[in-house]
Amino acid sequence: QRAALPLTSFGDAEQTEKDRLLDSHMAFSKSLRAALLADPDVPTGAFADCTDPCTGLPHFTAGSGAVYPDVEGFARCLGFPATDVGGCKIVRHPEWGYALYPTTFFAAVEVGCLAKALGEVTGVDVVAAVRDAAAARDDTQ
Repeated sequence: QRAALPLTSFGDAEQTEKDRLLDSHMAFSKSLRAALLADPDVPTGAFADCTDPCTGLPHFTAGSGAVYPDVEGFARCLGFPATDVGGCKIVRHPEWGYALYPTTFFAAVEVGCLAKALGEVTGVDVVAAVRDAAAARDDTQ
């Protein structure tokens, strides 16, 4: 998520922003998960969960000790450079810089079901948005 300010310090403003973004992430994840699990095309018991960015643990799945480090995931999967600030790893977005709060949602569902659920939650036609972004990228190359 894009943050309103760089999250490179440990002041009150940064903590307030992190709390706001955590609340936003959890609300979005809860809505997305509900939309996915309500879809009749999604098998009963399909995996749909987000990580708690503070602990790396799954939020909705009980009993798992598996940890997913969001920052490392962004660095490895998206190629964002990571750095250590006061013992806390952060990543730098190519456009937003350090005004980034990385969060992750995992879903073991068909991509069409995910696109439909994202559309329900965000009001955006995800398939059209991806198509338009790809066309814009192709136009600049």
